[in-house]
Amino acid sequence: MKASAVILVLLILSIKCNGQFNLHFIGVEKEILKEIQAIEIAKDSISALREVNRVETDLYSKGYLIANTDSIHWSPNSANIYLNVGETFHWASIKKGNVADIALIKSGYRSRILDQKKINAKSIAKLHYALLSYYENNGYPFASSKLTHINYEDALSLSAELKIDKGPIKRIDSIIVIGTAKISKIYLSNYIGIKQGSVYNQSKLSEIDSKLNELSFVKVSRSAQISFTKKYTKLYLFLDHVNSSQFNGILGILPDNVSGKVTITGDAKIVLKNAFTKGEQISLNWRKLQSLTQDLDISINYPFMFQGPLGVDGKLKVYKRDTSYIELQQRLGLQYLLSGGNYLMVFFDNYSSSLLDASKYASSSVLPPFADVKFKQYGIAIKQSKLDYLINPRKGIKFDFTGSAGNKIINKNPELNEVLYDDVTLNSFQLKFESTLSYFLAIGKQSTVLLKVRSGQIINKQVFFNELFRLGGLRTLRGFDEESINASLFGIATFEYRFLLERNSNLYLFGDYAYYERNVLNAHFSDRPIGFGAGIRFQTKPGIFSINYALGSQQGNPVLLKSAKIHFGFVNYF
Repeated sequence: MKASAVILVLLILSIKCNGQFNLHFIGVEKEILKEIQAIEIAKDSISALREVNRVETDLYSKGYLIANTDSIHWSPNSANIYLNVGETFHWASIKKGNVADIALIKSGYRSRILDQKKINAKSIAKLHYALLSYYENNGYPFASSKLTHINYEDALSLSAELKIDKGPIKRIDSIIVIGTAKISKIYLSNYIGIKQGSVYNQSKLSEIDSKLNELSFVKVSRSAQISFTKKYTKLYLFLDHVNSSQFNGILGILPDNVSGKVTITGDAKIVLKNAFTKGEQISLNWRKLQSLTQDLDISINYPFMFQGPLGVDGKLKVYKRDTSYIELQQRLGLQYLLSGGNYLMVFFDNYSSSLLDASKYASSSVLPPFADVKFKQYGIAIKQSKLDYLINPRKGIKFDFTGSAGNKIINKNPELNEVLYDDVTLNSFQLKFESTLSYFLAIGKQSTVLLKVRSGQIINKQVFFNELFRLGGLRTLRGFDEESINASLFGIATFEYRFLLERNSNLYLFGDYAYYERNVLNAHFSDRPIGFGAGIRFQTKPGIFSINYALGSQQGNPVLLKSAKIHFGFVNYF
């Protein structure tokens, strides 16, 4: 752009970027505009300016290396862009001109390399695009790039200098929420990664809507907008409140292959989200898994403490396995929060598992598969998620990893013969890992495929039954009784096709394939179970209902229809 760029910036600074603009490119043939896919409507003035820069860059890639914007005439809802296109050239010798070395380096170039060789038209376009992206992400939304001091070497090539017109540096002076959402601005600015006073960053602004769509307690009613004035730059977020705290109930009907009776399982969960407008979450989950087996989980997560990127995560778990043992787990974690709700966490685990009735092993001549065990473990956890919609995603990826290490202590049970512990190492070092990777691949407009891999491993020469991973059921390996499979090492691959009926409703078909090993003391066992089935989730006024029907096969046994596992679920948001 020429000297009119200064006037252009002043004009844009007086316009609030919240109205659509019809774009009219003048001086370029329609065939060329069609080829470079120039848009006719921009959502706001900054988008219009970015489209002008993109059109110029695409013209460079077609060989129009001297193309430039002569002027832009603005009206309240349209913009006439006058372009000089010029002749086509294939090659150019480029000097860096007034471009900062750091900008060239971040764009993948060095001035020394530019001075030494000619580059083709597409490389010049790529350089222009990279430079504009650098400045847009470092405080200069009105930056423009062009070639100056042009000398025509021959019919196919020229020499020139780069020139960047940065325009004024802009900082986000305030974040304004419009709508019914009740949410702390401290939480919001930390979550989207844009704080008051930070320099304009186009890449972060472009991700705002997708990040906010991952929050279950707000709804994006309109795309985020920027308002520029000569003095201030304001970020407007259009957010409405969404009922996201939930009561979740699951009823399982599981036939018993041995007795022929039906076992009823229950899973009740209450989750309070953003109740205090800080983005916090409080969860309580009670489960009845098998006869006389119960599980209670309580967790609290509080993000962005002290107006910084640190959050606190706490967990209490009590698990009682029939009359065999009871375990208690206490966890305290410190999270380093990344944008979009992702985090890195370090934590301390205090875990114990104790026999409930050891008298039945009093006369045993071998050590029972259960033991009184204590752990003090330190670990790390990672969460990375980028989904287009948290409740019913169509595309995106999610990764969770937990790894811990620490000292394991085996306590001698006074009701057992002390001789049984002679060959047991009472103090040992133990490692434990668990990870889940989920990938949603969009197919068409209403379908998605979920590809998921979940794995875990316990590394120790002396692993007891009550330390193992518990698999099976709706959450892990469908088609099997809840937590009926115990493993020291496992991997589960899932393929699931979903047809999206509505925003919160879908039909699905699935298949789960697993491999696991169970190494308890000197006993080794492995198997490759498979599960498959179908289900539906559908939105109603009271909440989301779900029905899941699953069949499974393990240890080479045939699939039996009478062994089908049926789960009914209901989620009420309040």
